[in-house]
Amino acid sequence: MKRTTQLAELRNLDASSLAKRIGELEQLRDRARLDASFGKVKNHQALQLIRCELAQAKTIQHAQRLTSQETV
Repeated sequence: MKRTTQLAELRNLDASSLAKRIGELEQLRDRARLDASFGKVKNHQALQLIRCELAQAKTIQHAQRLTSQETV
């Protein structure tokens, strides 16, 4: 259910908001990566969730770009 909500929220963002969200997720990923390198198991799980959401956001951003190119 949470995953569906996240996807709906990402789809409703405009291009600039989506780019900002991707930047935030990349910062979260980098922090989680650093924490995971120090051996905190929870952060490995958090890193996986962040990567998944980041991939979804980038996929939606790519689809928006393709849609905007088709209309031009």
